[in-house]
Amino acid sequence: MEPGEVKRRYEWISTSRVGRVETYLAEDENNNTYFESGRVVPTSDIQNLLKEIDEETFNYKNSQQPEIQEPQTVDHFIEMEKLLGNDNPSAQHTVQVVEQNPIKIILDKQKKKETVTLLVDFDFEIPTKKVLELLDLMFDREEVIDEIIKSSTEKINIESITEAVKTSIKEKISSYFDEEVEKDDIKNEKPISR
Repeated sequence: MEPGEVKRRYEWISTSRVGRVETYLAEDENNNTYFESGRVVPTSDIQNLLKEIDEETFNYKNSQQPEIQEPQTVDHFIEMEKLLGNDNPSAQHTVQVVEQNPIKIILDKQKKKETVTLLVDFDFEIPTKKVLELLDLMFDREEVIDEIIKSSTEKINIESITEAVKTSIKEKISSYFDEEVEKDDIKNEKPISR
C-alpha cells in the first residue's frame, strides 16, 4: 500500500457479525478476499455478506467494537494448517464465510485423525431361552436369528443409543486429556533431595 492510499473498509451485512467492520488486506488467485482480522471470504460472496464503507463510518463503527484483533496474513493461516497436520496447506482451505465455533473450524480442517474403537452397551429385547429352543425346533436357525434381529432393531431406542455413544466418546476423549495431565505432572515433579 502506498503512503496516503486509503484502505478499503467493509461492514458485515449478513451472518452473526452484522455491523462489525473489516479492513481489506488482499485477494488471491483462488478468488478469496482476505481481511486484516484474519477472516477470508470468497470474492464472489462479498456483495452478499459485506458492504464497502467510507473511512469516517469505519472509524465510528470500529470505535464501537469491543475488541480489535491483530492483523493476520495468509502465512498465518498456512502455519495453522501445518500445525493441524495438513502437509500441503493452501489459502483455498482457509475459507471461513460464516462465523463458526473456532473449535469446530479446527476439527473440520484437520486431515490426520486417529481412529478409535468405542465399546457401547445398550439394551434390546430377545425372546426367552424356552421360546428360542422352541423356534429352533420349528424353523431354520438362520431364519429365526434374522427375524429376531429384525424385530429387536425395530424397537431400539435411537436416543438412548446416541446418548450411550456420546458418553463413550466423552470417556475416550477425557482419557486422552487425563494422560496428558499425568505426563505433565511427571515432568514437573521435583526429585526428592536426600
